[in-house]
Order: sequence, then C-alpha cells, then structure tokens
Amino acid sequence: MNMGSLERQLMDSFKDMDTKEKEKEQKDAAQMMTKEEAEQAQKISKRWAVKFGPKFKKKRKDRSKMAKASRRKNR
Repeated sequence: MNMGSLERQLMDSFKDMDTKEKEKEQKDAAQMMTKEEAEQAQKISKRWAVKFGPKFKKKRKDRSKMAKASRRKNR
C-alpha cells in the first residue's frame, strides 16, 4: 500500500467536504437573507396599511378642519 496515494485520497476527501460545507453555508446565508427581506417587507406593508388606511385619512381630515376652525376663530 502506497502512503502517498492514501494521503492524496484523504486530502481530496477533505477538500470535497470543505467545498460542500462552504456551499451549504452560502445556501443558508441566502435563505436567511430572503427570510429577513420577507419580514422587512411584511413590516413595511403593515405600516403602510395603517398609515394610508381610511381611518388615518379621516383623522387627518378632522384635524385639518379643526385647525382651520381654530385659525378662523383667532382672526
């Protein structure tokens, strides 16, 4: 049995394992990024739903009317 070939086989197997580990880490990182992006998009959509919903518009309209009335009264 030649020790050089056995050593070469071990080195090749370690290289293969290393490349597989790196690929797996990259895949996991990509999945985490997509998950984080999805969470961020969901948060933004919730905020926009609250901010630009009918209740917000009604409150803003009422506030502006009250402010106008207050300014008229102070003239």
